[in-house]
Amino acid sequence: MGVMNPDLLRKLCAESSGIGTKTTISELGRKLNIDRKTVRKYVGIIKGSDLSQQQISELNDEELEVFFQIKAHRKDFIQPDFKEIYAFLHPKRTLKDNAPSIEQAWLQLYVKPQFNIPQDKLTAHYVKLDNLPEQCMSLNTFRRAYNSYVESLNKQFDYLSSTATIDECSSGALLEIDGMGGFLEWKGPNGVVNKSRVFVSVLKYSGMIFAYAQPRATSLNWSRFIIASFNYFGGTPAYIKSDNDVAITIREKVVGTNGKAQNICRPNADMRYICDYYHVDFVLSGVRAPRHKASCERSVRIVEDLIQDTKAFKHTHYHNLDEVNLVLRKLVDDYNNQSRKSTGNNIEGFSHRAFFEMYEQGALGKLPDKELEIVDSSRHTVSQRGYICYLSNNYFIGKNYIGRRVYCIRKDDSIEIFTFDTLKLITTHKVDLKNRIKSINIKNRSQYTEAELALSRTLEDYGNLTFNYPGLTYELNNLFIHIFKNIVLNTADRSRSCNWILKHCKEHSLNTEELKLAIKYVLKNEIASIDRIKQLLMDAVTGRSKVVQFTNRKELQRNIIEKCADEKALDSNVRDSDYFSNRIAKIYGGNK
Repeated sequence: MGVMNPDLLRKLCAESSGIGTKTTISELGRKLNIDRKTVRKYVGIIKGSDLSQQQISELNDEELEVFFQIKAHRKDFIQPDFKEIYAFLHPKRTLKDNAPSIEQAWLQLYVKPQFNIPQDKLTAHYVKLDNLPEQCMSLNTFRRAYNSYVESLNKQFDYLSSTATIDECSSGALLEIDGMGGFLEWKGPNGVVNKSRVFVSVLKYSGMIFAYAQPRATSLNWSRFIIASFNYFGGTPAYIKSDNDVAITIREKVVGTNGKAQNICRPNADMRYICDYYHVDFVLSGVRAPRHKASCERSVRIVEDLIQDTKAFKHTHYHNLDEVNLVLRKLVDDYNNQSRKSTGNNIEGFSHRAFFEMYEQGALGKLPDKELEIVDSSRHTVSQRGYICYLSNNYFIGKNYIGRRVYCIRKDDSIEIFTFDTLKLITTHKVDLKNRIKSINIKNRSQYTEAELALSRTLEDYGNLTFNYPGLTYELNNLFIHIFKNIVLNTADRSRSCNWILKHCKEHSLNTEELKLAIKYVLKNEIASIDRIKQLLMDAVTGRSKVVQFTNRKELQRNIIEKCADEKALDSNVRDSDYFSNRIAKIYGGNK
């Protein structure tokens, strides 16, 4: 449809007399580049008017627009708050694909609050079919008015950096990452040329770039580069977009229900672990489609030019990559801080950093309190016994994970083990870094069976178990302390012996006094043989205590004298006839 300017209206007025005789509405519309519906509407206004065609053509531009009602009805519309609508359609940290639609803004922010449409009828289908409320913009009119507002808003940002856009994605939404195609060559302290890979990241909204060098382009190096990018920008974006590099993706063949197989590419476990830790989503760009992350491709070229123009890597020697990264950071800082001029006038514009600090820094997510430090990452398959081999030792995962793949992250002196598909934490182990001739099996105490728990009891565990023996608590506690401190045994033999003592005391709970005397004898004589201790405890309850006199002989005699002092029969050692008659009476049930 052509723009309905006054000249076009006069032509339409002049040609309208020939409709029906010389030409048709469709032919007139094609001639004037106006759709048929509009031609019919304006011809109806001309024919229904009392003015002649000559009088209509002689009207000035403003009178002509009023006559054809081109702008008159717009003055009666209730105007929406376009600033609120723009904020609704551009939420922070949201990509364009996930942003709300203009139809939702029309319904929720204009039609509903201004005209009180019921919630159950608040659909575009209902509003389109029914008559619009009085002074209500249609969806198309609303869209045109909003686009005019955005055009006027864009003119306010003409002086900003050329790569800073407000329509492509919202602030803090997207961080694009990529790697340079070639190597960065730098000289070591001895003059040897080293080669490193350089990774580049860019915030799409503000155009801030960051470069970081690593020895190789492995998955672990990509992870460290992403963490360094978050630290440089001082926050986290909502999304990270990358290409399908083999170091950061995993490819799997999936067979559908129809029998056809297809390859699925998704971020690998390292990338998903970092994203989960920093609460960021990871997006892969299209295969062989660099235009999907054009900002990063442009930034890579910028970094390549910066490296090529500088002489820092040609004539300077560096001790390590940390010094190289300091030089790269200075190069990108100079680029980010460089002020740019608008192409339309001589007004000095903003730099990338200034635009970032004004419009994007506040939209970035907060960094965690503790920075993620990854020493190593690896993938393993659980063996038939439920173990994985890591650094020459075997770590127990669980027999319910046999044959499944797991993902291991090492932090300092511990490793965290996750399921490979869902990254669900299974267990955590302390890493054994000692040089051993033979591999050892390492289990967490929570993974022990009952038998293994019994063989791994500590002195504190045995001290707690002695409370189950009320008459022997003190003696057993001292006996276990004596065994742990004075008897040299390996952990398994010592635990077996202590467990036998607990079991023996439980089975002979009626012989508490005898066991107490035996334990006192062991502690007093400081017996340092576990077999001798077990033999004494057995003899104490089997009647073989004559072999060892647990109590002092003089003390025993004194106890016998005190026990028999009250018996009159002890006046003489000779047994008289009364004694034997009483015994016979008791045997046969007599009274005598």
